[in-house]
Amino acid sequence: MARSYQPGTDDQQQPEGEGLGWDVPGHAKLPGALLVAVMAVAWIAHIHSGGMAGWGVSGAAIAGGRFRTIFLHMFAHGGAVHIAMNGFALFALSGPLVARMGTPPLGWLRYLALFLMSGLAGMTCYVAIHPSGTVPMLGASGAIYGLLGALIRLPPEGEMLMPIRSERTKAIIIDLVKSNALLFALFAIPPLLLGQSGGLAWEAHLGGFLFGLMVGPWFVPGTTATRGCPD
Repeated sequence: MARSYQPGTDDQQQPEGEGLGWDVPGHAKLPGALLVAVMAVAWIAHIHSGGMAGWGVSGAAIAGGRFRTIFLHMFAHGGAVHIAMNGFALFALSGPLVARMGTPPLGWLRYLALFLMSGLAGMTCYVAIHPSGTVPMLGASGAIYGLLGALIRLPPEGEMLMPIRSERTKAIIIDLVKSNALLFALFAIPPLLLGQSGGLAWEAHLGGFLFGLMVGPWFVPGTTATRGCPD
């Protein structure tokens, strides 16, 4: 879950797919597990050095030449609960996607490309809405929501690519909007009332999700050629 960083603030729960019915082979679980491991190692390495706020991305950071944060923020987290929630969601969503992206190493590269580009889409949305913002945004949730958006379009093997305008897709999007509204009320409004910075980076969720929903199927072999391209 991406967050605009505030020390000592617990994070929120990631959405999970329901009833996906996926048959996920063991090798397809490895890329997600490796990403979670990298994030965990990075977080542990910063426990005694003041945290990972320096990896956070913001409009001010980019304007100041800290371009490394464009990618580093995806692997940075603000606390144990933050990384636990993101790690669980990332691992749960990655296996079904990797299983549809082909055999390694090419399938793993497609998955990594979708993860990174979804994260960049989430970061772009966050910075576009806060072009002069100084609050750093941490977390992989822009990328995670991109994986979720792609997975919504890709039911189990043998079914047609899910159109964006389908009733199922609309219902899922409405549920996600409701859950993010609740998370915003729980994690963003209290800091604002107390005159503090930080909270829920819903902008990253939105940007990553829209990228995965509209572009994600193009990363999966056969979907655009045999099942129709994204609406």
